[in-house]
Amino acid sequence: MSRPPIIIAGVGRSGTTAAFELIHGWLKNLEQLGTPVYEPYIWDSKALFRGDDLNPDGFTTQAFSARGVLTHLETPLFLTKPDAAHDQFVENLVPEGDGLIKMIRGCGRLEAYSRLYPDAKIIGVVRNPFDSVNSAHLHFSLLGDEFHRSDKLRLAEEIERRFGDKADLPASPDEKEHVWAGYWWLYMNRALTEHYAAHPKNVMLLPYELLLENEAVARDRLAGFLGLAPLAAPEVTQGRKRTGVTTKANRVLSEAEIGFLTDFQNWYEEFLLDPLETEGLISDRYKLGGLQDFYEKSTGHSLLRKYPTWRTSVGWRFAFDGRTGHKKQDAETRASEAQAQLENALKSLARPSRNDDAQISCIVSIHNEPLETIERALGCLLTQSLRPTEIILADDASDEAVSTHCRRLAESHFNVRHLRQPNNVGPGANRHLATLQARQNWVAHMDTDDFWWPDKLEAEWAALQGADDPLSAVAMSDVEVYEDGDYDHSWVMEELAALPGYRQVGYLFRRDGPVPRDMLMTKALYRAAGGFETYGRMYEDWVFKLRLTRVASAWVATGRSGVSYYRERDLGLSSGDAMKHLYWRWFALCRNAAIEPDYEPLLRDGFWMAAELLPAHEWLRKLLHIALARAVKSGDPQPALRRAAQGFLDRARLDRPEGHYAGELERFAQDLMGMERGQNRTRKLKLVRTR
Repeated sequence: MSRPPIIIAGVGRSGTTAAFELIHGWLKNLEQLGTPVYEPYIWDSKALFRGDDLNPDGFTTQAFSARGVLTHLETPLFLTKPDAAHDQFVENLVPEGDGLIKMIRGCGRLEAYSRLYPDAKIIGVVRNPFDSVNSAHLHFSLLGDEFHRSDKLRLAEEIERRFGDKADLPASPDEKEHVWAGYWWLYMNRALTEHYAAHPKNVMLLPYELLLENEAVARDRLAGFLGLAPLAAPEVTQGRKRTGVTTKANRVLSEAEIGFLTDFQNWYEEFLLDPLETEGLISDRYKLGGLQDFYEKSTGHSLLRKYPTWRTSVGWRFAFDGRTGHKKQDAETRASEAQAQLENALKSLARPSRNDDAQISCIVSIHNEPLETIERALGCLLTQSLRPTEIILADDASDEAVSTHCRRLAESHFNVRHLRQPNNVGPGANRHLATLQARQNWVAHMDTDDFWWPDKLEAEWAALQGADDPLSAVAMSDVEVYEDGDYDHSWVMEELAALPGYRQVGYLFRRDGPVPRDMLMTKALYRAAGGFETYGRMYEDWVFKLRLTRVASAWVATGRSGVSYYRERDLGLSSGDAMKHLYWRWFALCRNAAIEPDYEPLLRDGFWMAAELLPAHEWLRKLLHIALARAVKSGDPQPALRRAAQGFLDRARLDRPEGHYAGELERFAQDLMGMERGQNRTRKLKLVRTR
């Protein structure tokens, strides 16, 4: 065994995750990590970790540890004597004995860990009750209401048995959450500090306030206690700030609720913070429990109660934190801005909108995506601060396992419908048919690999109310673009919104700037624009937006991020070879050549842009230019397009490009000629309604 086990224990929202990630990175750097274990009384660590690192998307109900939850429920909160079942559970956590264990339900059971692992190093992370209780109120109940049978049902009895005190707890578990949380905080920390007093050589108390204000000192004390070689400050600090759960939260406690916690705060300051202040290690502002950082009160219950069944508030927060880390020179500024918006977004979840006018249908296009990707997309919609009235899982003939999962999701949520195509019809047709089936007056579309901020719909609805005619306007949010999982840049929509209508079509046609996605509009406006292009496999959304510019009275921007867009190289339609892009983009341009009365210069730009996709094929660029010239000189674009297609085909056969290029070119030409003859194989599509 290279080292003894390291155990991080504390009350929820006290900073245990921050300490875990700091020490986790430290041990990895020293190649002494061992077996990482995260919240064993709730989670199965094998499902949570991807290699040695926590998977931010792993916090689903599928990762629950049935044995861990059962052990927690059948073991006293304050364990004073050996318990065979609990001992076996603890021994199986780290069979090799060199684990890194983090837990928020074990402060009253530490004696068992010290008995089974006599050399274990226990770090008790503590934080003042104002911040701990307030922060937990925004995330989850400290007593496990969302995960299992609430510990409220046994708290009073166990406090009396262990400490001899009669806690003045509410009569109902649903009343006065701050009182339940306050007493949990007090007696769990009393158990922790008593264990420290009994085992001073093997237990260290780490105030979260010290970690925030003087991390260098906290790090040095940890190094001495754990017997580890010091790690450079910037490396640890950067790693801790870039990942994990942020513990700062807006104020949700009233003055009376804060007053109830004052005696607990006084005990905490006297026992832990006064000595640190005397040593000059923390300032007085941390003794105030972060009150100076609080904002106006918001109302509402725990976010988790509004969360879909497979996701948890832990997963929600980890997912957000994973999307606010940026690897750019302005990373700190950007992360700060994202964090500020995140706090407002999370706050909005505590006060969900009840606007009866905003009857919105959200359509999610699905075709054999991973189940967790579908769940994440649905979770974004179910947790919107302005709740969609209807969510349609538009299933484009996915495999049976995916379709069955979508059907079960719909059965689990009253506002979710599963609409499945019997045959694969392509993304455009799939979206279009599902939108026609939408039952609400407003619609928005989402890809499963997009991530919506929780106040996206609310912000777009508010932006529409500022338009002269909301019923004919389109609302759009800024888009954060991620390349291979890392933040790359943002698409800001204000430039498009500021353009007069007659210039917007050219802006989108030439792609002069970012193209909006996942917009909010009325279903009537969607239909007036003709809906998504149903004939084609790429650029169907781009064509729809071109059409939309002709009928929308305004494009209004929220001025804030609402969508995180994930692009991965070598995956998906958007990474198809250049010939496919050329094929479908030119196809889209030809089919919509008359979208703009003065389309000739736009079409010229569009064709040239398409040709640029194959810079090595000089003959193809010239051919496209010739085809364009023929189309422009003709009074009727369709015969010209037919002639251009014939010339395209003749030249393709003459040059005989290799492999699949020849087939693509011939198919392209035949399709274009088919359009002129009205033989573009219009599909007869039937929608199968499974719910």
